[in-house]
Amino acid sequence: MNWKNNIPLIVGLALPVLMIVFVAVSIYLPQMGGGAVPQYDFLYMTQGGGVNTPPGVEKYYYGVEGDKLTRQEVATTMQNPKDPTAPTVVPAGKPIETAKFYIYDTKQNTSREVTFADAEKLVLDSRMVSQDSFEITQGNNNGSIFTEIFGGNRDYGSWYISGHGKATKLILVSQPGSYGYFDFRFLGWITQK
Repeated sequence: MNWKNNIPLIVGLALPVLMIVFVAVSIYLPQMGGGAVPQYDFLYMTQGGGVNTPPGVEKYYYGVEGDKLTRQEVATTMQNPKDPTAPTVVPAGKPIETAKFYIYDTKQNTSREVTFADAEKLVLDSRMVSQDSFEITQGNNNGSIFTEIFGGNRDYGSWYISGHGKATKLILVSQPGSYGYFDFRFLGWITQK
């Protein structure tokens, strides 16, 4: 058989095989362990709100100011804005504290609970994108151009750390009775412990 006469046949058979290999490589290569790994752990919190949370108001509001975690007491009384002379109203239930803080180890893909006292000592960068270009995202498209163009199985109920062409599902701790993905609140990348 003279292969020079069969070049169109060889190309016609080889092209689909090469396309399948290209698609497989573009899907699975970003998910393999190679490439950059996150250099920064992050702090997150959960704060009740689940079906088993007792009625009441949260005792504190937490946020990051500058590079430190802060806590502000939530007012337990409310003034009627239409009638400032009316007596203040106390919401149903008593103030409760449901916040829990966790340090997420990005290398081990694990969470460790810490107290507020420990968490407020950390130096945080509250931007969603870390200094090494990783970010916390909800849902995942497997990092592939094909699932982005043609659609794919997005997992909106989960959180991922993504960057540099790959995404890793986070194993987060959520409070009992909560809907885990609603319960998660990113506070900041830990730049110094």
